[in-house]
Formats: sequence, structure tokens, C-alpha cells
Amino acid sequence: MAVIWMALISIVSAQPKQRLQFLQRFYDEPHRLFALYASAAREHGLVNWLDQQNYAHILDKPLHAGAFAVVALLWLQSLRAARRPRLRHNALVWAVLFTLVFAVFDEWQQSFTPGREMRASDLLADTLGVLAVAIGAQRGRRTPARAASATADGPVRTPRG
Repeated sequence: MAVIWMALISIVSAQPKQRLQFLQRFYDEPHRLFALYASAAREHGLVNWLDQQNYAHILDKPLHAGAFAVVALLWLQSLRAARRPRLRHNALVWAVLFTLVFAVFDEWQQSFTPGREMRASDLLADTLGVLAVAIGAQRGRRTPARAASATADGPVRTPRG
């Protein structure tokens, strides 16, 4: 599934900017609301800066983070089910590595597409999505000793120092 999701991302990334104009409607309403707010708060430096930016480049960051979080999650699930113990044992590391390499490739690929460009801010958003999955997977993971003692003795309590 990870490869299929990556292929979908690559197909969208390879589309010229003109073909992606249908996404504009998702930016129009937030832009209108922000313009109302910005006209009331012109003196604030951040508001002025945001008002001068291209909203499409700001509002697409959650989409980048979400898309690459899905890639990382799919890789993680696939690698945890791998037959090779080395892949299973280091599934999180491999999932993060595969996804970040793909994110760099995806941004590089966009530099060859008419009307599109490689953006460090997109790569940062991709990385934040991957890191969110990595942190969530690490926090959700319990060591066998802790899991066994939690079920046998109740919740694990750590002494306070």
C-alpha cells in the first residue's frame, strides 16, 4: 500500500500547475476570511507578512504533512510485518528513512514540472508529518517487560526522585 500511495503522490506532483487549479476553491474561503481579518489588523507585522504571501503555499502545508504521514504509517505497518527480522526490528527507522528519501525525490521531481518548483517549506512539512508518525509510534510502543508487568501487577509505577 505504501508504494501505491507514493505513486499517487508522484502523479499529483508531476502535474503542471495549470492542471491543479481545481484546488483553488479550497484556498478561496480561507483567503477571504483572512483578508477580512488582515484589513482590521494591518499594523501587526505577522498579519502583514501573511497577507503578502501566496496562500496556496501556506495552506498546502497540512496536506503535505498528512500525505507523508500516511506514507510513513504505511511503510511502518508493512515493515513490521516483514519476514526479515532486521527489517521488523528496525521498522520505524526504515519507515522514516524510506519516507524522507521519497519526500526529497518528490520535491526534486517537481522542479522539472512546468509551473511547479522545489520548496524547502514543503520538505519541512513532509518531514513534520513523518516525525509525527515516528513520535506517535514510539510513544505507543511498549516494551515486552513493561507490558508483562503491567498486566501481571497492574499499572507500572515509576519511583519519584
